[in-house]
Amino acid sequence: MLLSGNSVISIGCPLKKLSRSDQKRTAILDAACSVFLDEGFDVASMDRIAAVAGVSKRTVYGHFGSKNDLFMNVMFDMCENKSILMNMNMDTDQPIETILSELGKKFLMMMFDAEGMSLFRILISQAVNFPELG
Repeated sequence: MLLSGNSVISIGCPLKKLSRSDQKRTAILDAACSVFLDEGFDVASMDRIAAVAGVSKRTVYGHFGSKNDLFMNVMFDMCENKSILMNMNMDTDQPIETILSELGKKFLMMMFDAEGMSLFRILISQAVNFPELG
């Protein structure tokens, strides 16, 4: 499932309109992603995330009970999205060498783009506090 504006794109399914609550949740996740990657977990605040999302701090806590819960959701979503990108358009009819070469190129591009490096940096820096993210 991929998010697109106010709609969800499910592979093979038509677009579904998100409820107002889901739109706010998506806005919070997008804002949290940006704030966590830009500022790091320790500096990021729920006030800042709420402001970037355009919602109240109470709304953020209503969707995610704590900063830790929000961080876990953001990191799992980002990793899942990276995983989906790694698996898209894999031509399994090609020789294994070609498939592995293409997979390696995709992996390096993912790891060395700005978002990939920020994701890796924050996961490493928080590995002690969030071992399940490892």
